[in-house]
Amino acid sequence: LDGARGAPTLFGGRALVRTLERFTLRGAVRVMPIRESLMRYALDRGVDAWKIRVIPHGIDLRSFSCPPVVDVRELLGVPSSKVLIVFAGRLSPENYVSDMLDAARRLAETRDDFVLVLAGGGVLEQEVAALVAGDTVLARVVRILGFIPPETVRALRSACAVSLCLMGGYSLIEACAAGR
Repeated sequence: LDGARGAPTLFGGRALVRTLERFTLRGAVRVMPIRESLMRYALDRGVDAWKIRVIPHGIDLRSFSCPPVVDVRELLGVPSSKVLIVFAGRLSPENYVSDMLDAARRLAETRDDFVLVLAGGGVLEQEVAALVAGDTVLARVVRILGFIPPETVRALRSACAVSLCLMGGYSLIEACAAGR
């Protein structure tokens, strides 16, 4: 990630962060990335291969086989005639939040049978809320929930027609577990 997209910066840049990152990674007893691409990232920064163990995201899938404990349509005030499109994750630039809003705006120009639900917090949360509140089209088709409990995320994933998982990871596992 770059600094403009949410990566850490020090004194306005990434140079010192990269130096600290290399120092920390090389000195670590064990590095446990969640996917192969991050393993390669660590190797490129000088980590010995024997120190690296890929530990993929884990999730208890049993909770997805139970009926949802939350009626998300009632929670959102959305009738069954509207399709739910759900993003549940960090509201940050690297998760393509602005692209989702642009797509919702464009889709709303031709149809009115959906609601885009954004669940999660992050650096863009206030900016997105202000943007949606100030845009009559987005205000009609977007709901922002902020950070919500895991059982509500599972209920959203189960109730939606589409689960947006643009960066994969934990969100993709949940979406697959919900069959969405």
